[in-house]
Amino acid sequence: MTPDQRRFDRIPQPFEVKCRRSHEPLKPWIDTLTRDLSAAGMCVQSNEHFEVGALLDVQMQLPNVPGTLQLQGRVVWQRGTVVMEYGIEFLEITPDQQAQIDELVQFLKKRDRASDA
Repeated sequence: MTPDQRRFDRIPQPFEVKCRRSHEPLKPWIDTLTRDLSAAGMCVQSNEHFEVGALLDVQMQLPNVPGTLQLQGRVVWQRGTVVMEYGIEFLEITPDQQAQIDELVQFLKKRDRASDA
């Protein structure tokens, strides 16, 4: 998919995110770090191995957003050897959740453009 085909802008920004396999709700959360984020998904880095197609529960605390976003995602790609990167597509995300993430992405993009000027 080219950037022109994306429905939502993305921003290369590190945020702490917790993930775990959806079918293992009693297992501890795995701390990951985003490499980029959009209202449709994210790329995360992790030492944990997730298979392509795996369903994940995701917890994300965004700045200026009250509470923790509780999301479900699916691993759509992976790359790397030791520290892996995973593309995660958000599933069943509410319009409010999408709007919260997209507003943050748009704010950060404007801030980055202003600092470049």
